[in-house]
Amino acid sequence: PGRCGSIRSGRLTGAGRKAELRRRQQNREREARLMHIMQQYRELQEKQADREAQEEQQKQETQPTKPVYTLSEPVITDPDEEMMNHLMAFIEEHLQDENLRIEEMAEAVNLGRTVFYEKIRQLVGLSPSDFLRQVRMQRARQLVAKSKMTFSQIAYSVGFTDPKYFTKCFKKDTGMTPSEYRSANA
Repeated sequence: PGRCGSIRSGRLTGAGRKAELRRRQQNREREARLMHIMQQYRELQEKQADREAQEEQQKQETQPTKPVYTLSEPVITDPDEEMMNHLMAFIEEHLQDENLRIEEMAEAVNLGRTVFYEKIRQLVGLSPSDFLRQVRMQRARQLVAKSKMTFSQIAYSVGFTDPKYFTKCFKKDTGMTPSEYRSANA
């Protein structure tokens, strides 16, 4: 073996092993020093930020208060949310209309039938006709549970022309007939 050590079965021996251990120790020490320096840097940044905040506060306290005139915050609305709000208002207004067509709904939100179909499918995951049926059933559930209207009156008020068909759809939607639903929610 030479002065640098020898390699036996993939292991360092002698001076080579000592050099490797020394190198690892130096790396750990460097890493510890670096972590300490980084911590000190963070603390200095925090102190500087605190000092600047205090100086700004003192500056504001010593200056006479002048009214600040600024523009009002712009109202930024999501176009999809705005479209759905218009659509829901339109549906609410025409909910009892049994002849409400998809074309009329699309026109109410200034979209063509195809674009409207894709937009509704994208936003709610249903076709427009299924979405309309869901909204009608939602209102029907509310009326069945909270009003004293007859089931026929409710059927007509949510756009059904046949109370028997309404009952069938209601049962499919809720798993209960309107009378069972009213009893369960009384």
